[in-house]
Amino acid sequence: MRLDSLKVVAATTDISALVQGMTLYESINGFVKGNIQILDGINFFDNVIGGNDQLIGSSYIDHLALHPIEITYFLGKVECKNHFMMDGVNQMKINKSDKEYVIHLISAVEHSLKLTKINHVYEGPSHKIVQGIFEESTGFDSKLVINTIATTKGKYIVPNISAGAAISNVIGAAVDADHAGFYLYQRLSDWGATRLASIKTMAKDFFKNNDGDDFQISNNLPDQSQLNNANYIPGGTSNNFTMTQYKMHHTNKLADGQYGNKIHHVRLDETKIKKNEPVEQSRQEITTYKISDKLYDTSKSLFRSIDDPSDLAAVNQKKRIHNTALSVSNMSPIPYIGCGNAVRVKQGGSTISHTISDGPYIISNINHVFQTEDNGINYIQNMSLIREYA
Repeated sequence: MRLDSLKVVAATTDISALVQGMTLYESINGFVKGNIQILDGINFFDNVIGGNDQLIGSSYIDHLALHPIEITYFLGKVECKNHFMMDGVNQMKINKSDKEYVIHLISAVEHSLKLTKINHVYEGPSHKIVQGIFEESTGFDSKLVINTIATTKGKYIVPNISAGAAISNVIGAAVDADHAGFYLYQRLSDWGATRLASIKTMAKDFFKNNDGDDFQISNNLPDQSQLNNANYIPGGTSNNFTMTQYKMHHTNKLADGQYGNKIHHVRLDETKIKKNEPVEQSRQEITTYKISDKLYDTSKSLFRSIDDPSDLAAVNQKKRIHNTALSVSNMSPIPYIGCGNAVRVKQGGSTISHTISDGPYIISNINHVFQTEDNGINYIQNMSLIREYA
């Protein structure tokens, strides 16, 4: 699809004309990232990026602290705007009259979470602890959307580690009322907001079409007249579907206990062994060592239940959710859709080639690909879709 406009502003300089291509990536496993392919005929690299021997987003430009690079584009009449930090330049080629190189981007939130150290004590449900750490590291006006309430709760003594590592620890042990695991992620369509949601919430969060029905990705490709119409929003069509895996490395997964274990708890301060029956079918057994509750006085550790069978099942589910993975390439872009949404898939097989891999999926990641061409900017989306066949 052709975009009407793409604007990239770096360090207050509009470098849109230098952009030859751009890829922006979103995933339920983290924060938005990207890279921009630059053909630099104005010596932007020497004058702005490398002039002070530092990269945009480093300490020498404190006045640009949160928004050194702004990317804005329109899909039909829908605007999408995001801010990034520059995280490095590579693949530079020096020509007679210009330079070619790639600028790498990370989100401002990831930048803050990696650089902020947390040395604090938090108490309460897991989602509130995540919120507390998130706000301390990114500011109280930062945008965290809590889509799912956690049932795990307790005290977390954060021992002066990065905010990102502390949040990962909390999320790794968190479950919701359905014993489903959590993810922290960003979407391009959220304008910089960060979401906290469980797999169960994602599976029910169906993206809707204009009629209010569950959105369906199909192989009904639009014709050229539709593609040339600037007001046409194709709504997710592709003729390139690939099941990238179905239970790959299944033997290793069984050996690693991803389908359940008999968990034997050994309390170090009581020298007692509590044996639990598995909540999932398994032939494996494993012994784990729990944190002593006495370290927390009258409070309980947030991680006290991480090895309980029901909570371990949630961890296993997060691993198994990738057992079935479907790739959709060169798809006509869908406005406002994002990772963590659920969609339905119809690959268009005949009576002979129809497949059980049609149906509902969670969007694991989206690769937004922009390419500058003679007649404008071409934009496509590549998606990875996941669901579990246990």
